[in-house]
Parts: sequence; structure tokens; C-alpha cells
Amino acid sequence: MPDPQWLSPEEQRAWVPLAALLFRLPSGFDSQLQRDEGLTFAS
Repeated sequence: MPDPQWLSPEEQRAWVPLAALLFRLPSGFDSQLQRDEGLTFAS
């Protein structure tokens, strides 16, 4: 089995902020839906 190919420094600089956004996005949607319409993102 070949060794995994890790991200280059340039790819890592692009990936880390994107991953952070993807983790925060659902809670942001949930907060706004709850505030505006009394719903949750999972509903």
C-alpha cells in the first residue's frame, strides 16, 4: 500500500479555512433559522 500523499503547504493554506467554514456553517444556519422562524436546521 503506498504512503498517503499529504497536502502541500499551498493546498493546506487553502484547505484549513475551508474546513473551518464547513464546520461552522450548519450552526450558523441553525442559529438564523431558530432566530427568524423558530425552526432548527435539522427540522
